[in-house]
Amino acid sequence: MQHIPGQRRTETSKVYKKRIYDTLKALAIAITPSMPMRAEKQCPEAEWKTIWKNLALTPTTGEDKANWYKVIHDIIPTNERLHRIRIAPKDL
Repeated sequence: MQHIPGQRRTETSKVYKKRIYDTLKALAIAITPSMPMRAEKQCPEAEWKTIWKNLALTPTTGEDKANWYKVIHDIIPTNERLHRIRIAPKDL
C-alpha cells in the first residue's frame, strides 16, 4: 500500500477505493503465471507458438478461424470426445 498514493482532495471515497482495487488486481494478474490451454496440455509435443501464429496470420474468413478454434480446443463433439466424457461408447 505504500506505493499507492493516498486519496486525492478531489477524489471521492468510492473512486479512491476503485483505484486501489484496480491497482491490486493488476498486481495480482502480473504475478500469476498463465495456465496452459487444454489443447496445449493434451499435445505438449506440438509447437503451439507456431500454430497460434499461423492461425492468426492465415488470410481466411472469420468463420473458418472460428471453426479452427473449435477443433483446436476440442469443442466439437467428435466420437472420441464423447467417449472421453463418457457420453458415447468407444466403437461408434
